[in-house]
Amino acid sequence: MLPVHHAIPVLAAADSVGLAAVIIGPCIAIVAIVMGTIKKIELTKAREQSRREIAAYIAEGSMTPEDGRRLMAAGRAAGDSGDEDEDSEAAPPAKPARPANA
Repeated sequence: MLPVHHAIPVLAAADSVGLAAVIIGPCIAIVAIVMGTIKKIELTKAREQSRREIAAYIAEGSMTPEDGRRLMAAGRAAGDSGDEDEDSEAAPPAKPARPANA
């Protein structure tokens, strides 16, 4: 029978592959999550910068508000998801119907 201390290097070598997988796998996942978050932040910053520029053009009178709406809508139509609350800006809410006896 072999002494116990001879079995330790064999077990350590076999476990190192599993240990590497356990360490490297989550590291790759964390990097992917961080990179996706950075991409989303940059996209949001660019969208907001464009909105500010369009608003400035409208304020100085070199662009009509309708042109600004079309530009912003074109960004959403090109695959940009935009914000969920932006759809409510496109059309004003309908006025409630007046009661017959009022």
